Amino acid sequence: MDSIYFSEIGRNDVVILGGGGLLDFQTRFNATIQKLCESCDTVIFWGGGHNGEYDEKNKRPTHLEPNIDINRFALCGVRDYGLDGYEYTPCASSANPLLKFAQEKNPTKKICTMFHNKGYTDALQNNFENKSHYHNIEDVINFIANHEIVITESYHCALWATLANRKVIMPKEILKSVKYNYLRYKPTFLPFKEILEIQETDNLSDLPNYPLAYEESFSEVYSFMKKVKEVVTSKIPTPQLGYIDFYERHRLGEIIQRCDVLLDANSKLRAELSAAELKIKELEAGKIQ
Repeated sequence: MDSIYFSEIGRNDVVILGGGGLLDFQTRFNATIQKLCESCDTVIFWGGGHNGEYDEKNKRPTHLEPNIDINRFALCGVRDYGLDGYEYTPCASSANPLLKFAQEKNPTKKICTMFHNKGYTDALQNNFENKSHYHNIEDVINFIANHEIVITESYHCALWATLANRKVIMPKEILKSVKYNYLRYKPTFLPFKEILEIQETDNLSDLPNYPLAYEESFSEVYSFMKKVKEVVTSKIPTPQLGYIDFYERHRLGEIIQRCDVLLDANSKLRAELSAAELKIKELEAGKIQ
């Protein structure tokens, strides 16, 4: 949000904004989003969410100034499930095919933690194997796939573990942040002091998991993607050729280029081979001493 080149954005461009808790997180975030909507007529908000404090009294997110008017978006889908006045769409990462792989893999270990907050990691004192989400996404999902139960305070680690059909435990204290209140598939929230008491030998079979979460989320991401495509193609001229023909011709063009390179290299090799064969014949004929 701090690295947007507004000078590169035209009134008739399409801007797709999303990923993470962008709404009401900080006043400068809201101001940046407002400026985007003022700079461009077609801004799409895709799968981000609210990230401020939860208003317990009114059961709503706490709004910051400047207030974001979602009607300024050409299309808006938020990851906050069940929030009145907003269309729901999961985080786009929910369609990552690695999650399907993780879902189908049998875990080899029981419990892991996925904390990045130092207060939590220090208190846990390495009770379980821990990995934060500050790693390559493939490593993170593989780590999730190897465990039956994931204990975390990370929104995305909880999301990915749920989609991988793993059981998730989160500290109840994080519900002060609005984003955890609108998770579609609810994890088990426990006071952190109770989490500290969890042992590998505990019977945790009653914890909920959601076998259909990945398929449902993938379908919803794909459905929203089609809406995005409709908006984009209505605003940006596309080639006269159909998409399939256009990309197929582009792909074949790349293949031809690679073949030209190989043929050129092959021609050089043939010349070297011919020279070598000639020398061999000269040796055999005794012409070279």
